[in-house]
Amino acid sequence: MENAGNLGNAATDKTKPRFYQAPEGEVQRLMGARRSLRERHGLLEKKRLELNHASDDINELVNKYNALLLRANADATALNNTGSTGVQFEEGRYARAGGEEWIDIFQFGSEESLRVILSHELGHALGMKHNANPASIMSALIHTDHLVLTAEDEEGLKLVCALSENVLPLRRNFFLYSASTRKLDPLPVE
Repeated sequence: MENAGNLGNAATDKTKPRFYQAPEGEVQRLMGARRSLRERHGLLEKKRLELNHASDDINELVNKYNALLLRANADATALNNTGSTGVQFEEGRYARAGGEEWIDIFQFGSEESLRVILSHELGHALGMKHNANPASIMSALIHTDHLVLTAEDEEGLKLVCALSENVLPLRRNFFLYSASTRKLDPLPVE
């Protein structure tokens, strides 16, 4: 019995690979399909990379949002734990009228509390707003007799000073009175 084409003798030669000759039209069709699949793969890979990048951007925004929520929750918890009755900061007031500016001090319990009140009102004179940190000098409610800047106070100072290009760095412009040394010390800002 004679073998047909390149099929070989399967009964006697099991180690040789079998090669079949496909019709020329079929080879061209398969090559075209392979090119098309490679192009589609390239487009899908490009889309996958774009989606991964967008996903990274979304995750970064979610992380920032979560950090803001944690901070807001911490501020709310701190405010809730102060036992504050919601009395506004009325020991002093910054005012501006008729081209003049002044600070009225209504009451203070100690020299240190006077410094806190003056610092708070000077903050308003510089353009700072109240913040939610109850330990802050710029808190709307009285919670401290200690003149210590919080991160929110520093952010507020940096913000109002950044609004003017002519303002010198904070370290050169602001001083605090030190009761221990009885002299003005530069404001501790990083």
